[in-house]
Amino acid sequence: MKTLCTLIAMALLTSSAFARLDETEEQCTARYGKVLKREAYHNGNAQGDRCSYEAGNFLITVYFLKDRAAVLMISKRGNALFSLDEINLLLGANSGNSTWLNNHERSPDMQTFHRSDDRANAVIIKMDQMMVDSVEYRAATLGMDKF
Repeated sequence: MKTLCTLIAMALLTSSAFARLDETEEQCTARYGKVLKREAYHNGNAQGDRCSYEAGNFLITVYFLKDRAAVLMISKRGNALFSLDEINLLLGANSGNSTWLNNHERSPDMQTFHRSDDRANAVIIKMDQMMVDSVEYRAATLGMDKF
């Protein structure tokens, strides 16, 4: 029973604490508090601000494209590994009411996923780094103005 209560509490806290693709900087800042570091980025036609935050044991960098969160880079302090529950919660927070599908990468150090609506992708590297990116960001990095 204690384990179930812990999992439910973790789900409620984690899912509401994590930024979601397409949120504004104001929404991200409301979740994490002040921006720890802000810098401009430029990658193909993708350009904007990159903001870093800390939330609990998590370090989050958000790349904004057209004033919306387009990429989320998430890791844990001390290079700690994500638990499977944390991965599922992070993916769930960014599901956009779609299902995440495993791409079944053949690398033992990397797992890749895509959303069933084809609007986002996720990569987990060595179970200690996660990147979630929007299709708009990927298109912009390839020099496409519209997707």
